[in-house]
Amino acid sequence: MGINKHHARTRAQESSNAIERMYITMRHLFNRGFYKPMGVSGETLRESLLVLRPEIYGSIAEEKIELYGLLYVIDRLPIGIEECTFINLTSDEGYADSHFQPIIPPKRRRNCYRIDSDQMNIEITRGRSEIYDILTHLTFLFIESHKISNRVLIDECGATNRDWKKLEKAVLSTKKFTQQEREIAITHLANITGRTFKELTEVYSKFSTTKQPERLLHILYWLGKLAIEEQIGKDKRTITFSPVLRERLGHHLHGEVWANTIKNTLYKKDLLKRPIHIISANMHSVMNTLFAPKALKSKKSIFEVYEALSQKENEALRNKVTKEALLNGMIYIKDTSGTNIDVQIFDTAKMETSTLDIKADDALLKSKKPVVFVMDYAFGEQAYETIDELLKPYKVNGEKIHLNVESVSIMGKAGILEGGKGDIMIPKAHIFEGTADNYPFTNELKKEDFKGENVNVYEGSMVTVLGTSLQNKDILKFFHNSTWQVIGLEMEGAHYQKAIQAASKVRNSISPNVKVRYAYYASDNPLETGSTLASGGLGTSGVKPTYLITRKILEQLFN
Repeated sequence: MGINKHHARTRAQESSNAIERMYITMRHLFNRGFYKPMGVSGETLRESLLVLRPEIYGSIAEEKIELYGLLYVIDRLPIGIEECTFINLTSDEGYADSHFQPIIPPKRRRNCYRIDSDQMNIEITRGRSEIYDILTHLTFLFIESHKISNRVLIDECGATNRDWKKLEKAVLSTKKFTQQEREIAITHLANITGRTFKELTEVYSKFSTTKQPERLLHILYWLGKLAIEEQIGKDKRTITFSPVLRERLGHHLHGEVWANTIKNTLYKKDLLKRPIHIISANMHSVMNTLFAPKALKSKKSIFEVYEALSQKENEALRNKVTKEALLNGMIYIKDTSGTNIDVQIFDTAKMETSTLDIKADDALLKSKKPVVFVMDYAFGEQAYETIDELLKPYKVNGEKIHLNVESVSIMGKAGILEGGKGDIMIPKAHIFEGTADNYPFTNELKKEDFKGENVNVYEGSMVTVLGTSLQNKDILKFFHNSTWQVIGLEMEGAHYQKAIQAASKVRNSISPNVKVRYAYYASDNPLETGSTLASGGLGTSGVKPTYLITRKILEQLFN
């Protein structure tokens, strides 16, 4: 027992050291301006990732190729990245107005541009968290690529084995594959990747696109090809950070443009001096809670209505609610700043409270006329950047107007460490991973607010992690069992709290008595599934907790 416990602790300590090392290394490489992931400069990142062995990257430390980790990473990087020797991370530098077509990865909204056959530019508009994510994904890709070259190279001069030659021939052929040709190619691929024919066949179609049905072959061939070139002394793959990105990062440029657009809109609509309630959530739950009952007049229970609204095919229903909202004082601001954070502003003075199906104190709303401001989810450090800018006073004609922010409510999804998918977490403090920084606060939402709603609720501290893809079971178990009593992990909490605390307690730009509310619903339990925060969509299991939290927040604002 004693030995085992000690081993678990050291494994968690090793892991947490590895995360800290990666974090510091990435900042250092960024300051340096470029590095070669498979050269000396990338060594610390590679070694730390191999010590860490995050769940999401599966068998990264084994000799065989990790297929599901590869799928996860490829979905978040631009199509064609495996062919590029030069990857350039840039700021928003005007490519949108050029002849280059933006390539947008399926699972992450970011603009990427293929400059020529060797170079891919990836546009960073969400701050450092995005850079950490991309660099860890690329490190994983390149480690995998060297596994391929190690299996197919016969000598230092670049001679390769028969399987590789056959794969190359298949990939370079331009004609459409028959099932038989595909299966022959997969057989060679099995030898090259150390995976079985069955494993490869199962994952094959998940990589396919309409334009590239044989995409898995293509990706593994190019990863291997560039790794072979590196190993026989030709060009090494290089990651560069553009001078403009290095200069702008940390200066909140996107956040500032975003916040000014919003304050300008509030000013023009004469809402700037009203009591403001900020909610960070998705773009539908607040709008649907306020306007679905009136817009749809359905006989179904309200949660069935929410569920119908969340289904892809019901666009007509969603449009009805949006139309109703726009007719009753909702202002929608589509983001153009590059933050990717859209905004809705609800003027309660223009709403008919009689049609609401949540408790609302009519007299209070009529006298105070609060404004509900909903912003889409921020991403990691971007949460600090956007809220920090938003809470600063607005200058108009030489006058500084302080925003009358009465509350900030954050609703998000997080990984849970006890309980499971769809449960609710109410944090009392956020702890920032890789540091001992902690942000305790008084949460206006309480466990008892959800009594009788038939949903499991947990209260405790939550960890704000550095990157979604860096967690492993040892760290999670440590978080869960240690005196920190962590109930879940997410990516933005500490960043939001840092900005709110600075504005209310240090800079005095908003009232020191600002009320805060945090609640998260569980996307999954990474201790059970091993899929970390990166697990897929919630489907309908997320509808109930999302709307329960939304309704509780709005009830508190309106009473």
